[in-house]
Amino acid sequence: MENKVPDATAPDAVNVRLQFDEQNATGFAYDAESATYKMLHADGTPQLDANTGIQAAFDNLLVLYSASTPRDDGRTLDYDLTMGGGLWLNGGHLWHITWTQGTGSTFAFYDADGRPLRILSGRSYIAWLSSLTGEEVTVQDSAGNDLLQP
Repeated sequence: MENKVPDATAPDAVNVRLQFDEQNATGFAYDAESATYKMLHADGTPQLDANTGIQAAFDNLLVLYSASTPRDDGRTLDYDLTMGGGLWLNGGHLWHITWTQGTGSTFAFYDADGRPLRILSGRSYIAWLSSLTGEEVTVQDSAGNDLLQP
């Protein structure tokens, strides 16, 4: 598999908000000094790591879109883990990706041109999003512009 280096011209992506439902959201703010995305509660306060007491921080944010169906309990979802689109955020930048089940790994990732992509090593946060429940993601650049709007 080719080890594709991220494109330095990818847009800067410094604020991320994952809205899981009307009452549940998680945010991330890029911190250039540590080169990580620091995790935030829905109200913008730091989300602390329960083990260390320090604000949780991630090198990679993966937002993976997947088809889903409700389970019998009516509250949880079964996700289709065969393939989908998504976003990869790393180093303050955003890339549109696709993913499939991997043969030698759990997942195989591809850049926007369909070339194999290796996610850089480090701490990673993975969010599964489904259009079934109205879940959504917002990504803003340093000027506050929404990067996912057409």
